[in-house]
Amino acid sequence: MIRSAAFILISCVSIGSAQPCDPIGLFYGADSVVNNRFQSEIAAGDLNQDGYPDLVVPGFRTVHFNDGGGRFGDGVYLPSVGARDPNLVDLDADGDLDLVVRDGAYIKVVLNPGDGMLDFDSSYTDPGGISNVDVVDLNLDGSPDLVWTNSERTGMLLNDGDGRFTELDTSSSDFGGGGTIVEAADLDGDLIPEVVLTHERLIRTYRADATGVYGLVQAINIGLDFSAEHVQNILLEDLNGDGFPELTFSSLSIVPSRPDFVTVYRNLGDATFVPRDNHPLFNVVVGLQVSDIDQDGINDLLVSDQNSHSLWILRGNGAARFTATGPISSFGAAPLDAPRHILCPDLNLDGVPDLVVGNYGGSTVRYAFNRCGTHPCPPDLTGEGMLDEQDIDAFLDAYLDENPAVDFDRDGQLTHRDVSSFIVAFQSGCP
Repeated sequence: MIRSAAFILISCVSIGSAQPCDPIGLFYGADSVVNNRFQSEIAAGDLNQDGYPDLVVPGFRTVHFNDGGGRFGDGVYLPSVGARDPNLVDLDADGDLDLVVRDGAYIKVVLNPGDGMLDFDSSYTDPGGISNVDVVDLNLDGSPDLVWTNSERTGMLLNDGDGRFTELDTSSSDFGGGGTIVEAADLDGDLIPEVVLTHERLIRTYRADATGVYGLVQAINIGLDFSAEHVQNILLEDLNGDGFPELTFSSLSIVPSRPDFVTVYRNLGDATFVPRDNHPLFNVVVGLQVSDIDQDGINDLLVSDQNSHSLWILRGNGAARFTATGPISSFGAAPLDAPRHILCPDLNLDGVPDLVVGNYGGSTVRYAFNRCGTHPCPPDLTGEGMLDEQDIDAFLDAYLDENPAVDFDRDGQLTHRDVSSFIVAFQSGCP
């Protein structure tokens, strides 16, 4: 997976704070973006180069531009944006974010002219279709490449440097057929990405030799270790600060009465993994994400549990072990409804990661702001610990006096958007 400025916007990053925040009641000001027609993944990144992360909703083929305060209006319909596995990254070295997306049996490359109005450029396919695609610089030439998989084989497309791709011959590589999920990252510190494939109960890791031929490094059978039926999701992220990505995965239990698992395997530094932590807490885990959500300087895991209509936060201790906090079933007064996919870009540029969640129920994309490091209840302007008419009066007085303390959308000016943001925060209530 690409490690770049673009990646920092797409992924959840560790920022750090001296005092950790309690994740319960941490999120406020929830709002919805759009119906997410196919319940597909979401991507976030600054598409129009104004400094604020925007949202791509491939299932509805829309782009939603940030208004400068972390909120989004109606999306711009772009037919080229669809429908799964969105990756935002600069493919043609022009300084803006482009889009790689899987659309049916095709990988589509959608280039950005600079204003975020993504325009279809080229597509690639395979007779066996495309199950999953990841973006990574395979040959270390500075240009993002593509690795993909289907049920029969795994392939690679090398970037020519301008967002066009040439297929790499992988016939000599021992990928053991295809897979369901593919992720790539440098797992052993040599800068060259390894490839991780999942297929049913197997998680397989592959390393390239000096000639670029990939061979098997390790195979993990989660059916033997956890009585699991198949892998649902994987992450490759450093969870203990040693510079080597851990393997985190969710798996569906083979026993109907048993919950799903979220499991962490520690990286030994050589692209092999050993069991580290396991959390059998969940009904149907769909989304996994990494973020220092409580701002203690240590990465946490965020888990979406679709069937219980909630999120869990597994708070890290810095040694790839976690304590479960949750469930979180709403953002303020806004309930979650079968949440699936999770992102955590800093929507309002206050220095802390916020949350964007794709809900299967109602097919909505909901987002909320992280109050960690800020006033614990922003609309409580009187500081009484409760919301009442005095807070409304205090807001109106400050607004009419042009007091920047009520710049609720943090855009450096007082406008009607601050009034709307205050109303939404007031209605959402305080923890």
